[in-house]
Amino acid sequence: MAGVVLALALVNIAIHVEDARFGLADYSTRTALGLIVMLILLIGGRVTPSFTGNWLAKTGAGERPVPFGKADVAVMALSGVSLALWVAVPEGAATGALALAAGAANLWRLSRWRGLSARRDALVLVLHVGFLLAALGFAAVAAHALSLPIVPYDAGVHVWAVGAVGMMTLAMMTRATLGHRGRALVSSKGTQFAYLCIVVAVAARAAMAMLPAFGLLLMHIAACAWMLAFTAFLVIYAPLLVRRNGQA
Repeated sequence: MAGVVLALALVNIAIHVEDARFGLADYSTRTALGLIVMLILLIGGRVTPSFTGNWLAKTGAGERPVPFGKADVAVMALSGVSLALWVAVPEGAATGALALAAGAANLWRLSRWRGLSARRDALVLVLHVGFLLAALGFAAVAAHALSLPIVPYDAGVHVWAVGAVGMMTLAMMTRATLGHRGRALVSSKGTQFAYLCIVVAVAARAAMAMLPAFGLLLMHIAACAWMLAFTAFLVIYAPLLVRRNGQA
């Protein structure tokens, strides 16, 4: 965890250096996104089955999610190699094959966490959706690398950056705020609206990459949905974050 955060700090410096020398910072930008995806696979891969298991235990369900183990470590390693190759060479058969394998492996991880059994709790379900988008980002990268004209490069970037990052960030902020403020871990209608806005944003942004004729309209839809999601978070959760515990 600390190593990934330190690497992000170094990449932040590298982005400025690369941009100053070449006018672009493609490699550093991809590296930064890849590191954030790895954080989602690491932290999301821990908290998603854990919180799902807690909810299933509370409701009396029998089977629990499979805990983090050696198989998860192997998938993480595969994902790391895939992301490293994508950073270096975003197109090509090897990049596509590894990304496809990493996406399938992470979908397999997700399938063992009993997300559908916890679908009645939006605070739990949204963690599964965030992790699903991380896995689908690999699939989009693979589709571009293996078939360039059909799926553009931007599609995979947006599935990760708008979808997985946006959804998992919002999921953790809402849950952590409720938990640390001593509130019941129950999502309000406004919280569920914020989650839905992220889904709309990533769908519109990914579609924009593949439907350039509707690009401006889809860009506005994505931007407005993104702003609505985090505005809803601010309106609902800011009062909790600025009060002392137990005081109005």
